[in-house]
Amino acid sequence: MPFALENQLQLDRLAERVRCASAPNAPLFEDVIANGCQRAPVLIRMGKAARLQQLIDAGAWAEAALVLIELELAQWKPRRIVFDDGEWHCRLSAQPYLPEGFDDVVDTCHDVLALSILGALLAARRQLAGDASQHSSVPDRVPASSDRVRVCCDNFG
Repeated sequence: MPFALENQLQLDRLAERVRCASAPNAPLFEDVIANGCQRAPVLIRMGKAARLQQLIDAGAWAEAALVLIELELAQWKPRRIVFDDGEWHCRLSAQPYLPEGFDDVVDTCHDVLALSILGALLAARRQLAGDASQHSSVPDRVPASSDRVRVCCDNFG
């Protein structure tokens, strides 16, 4: 199974686990960090995420989820966290300074604030993983008989 597909399935499994959870706990956070994050496990091993571990140990779940977003998805910011109709709604934004219609956002909701934030983290990770596997305009190989020059036209800006 290709790595991108395996990664998507793992993120889907974690997102479902968060959706079905009734309350946050340390094993759930540890599973999300170990299997749903790329940067955070390295930062924890290097000792640069002591604040995250302190928040998890203290049971400060919402704050720990926000710090995890800060560590894992530095470019993504919480755009809106609202309690409405008995559920917490969390919207993360890839470009928070753009008007909402022009921005990449993920929206999640859950009865528990920390789980809504964790769900948004996983949704952003799934979106990034999907984008990385789908957006490449550079061909894998060029036919040997081709007289044309191929140019990479990706927008890196």
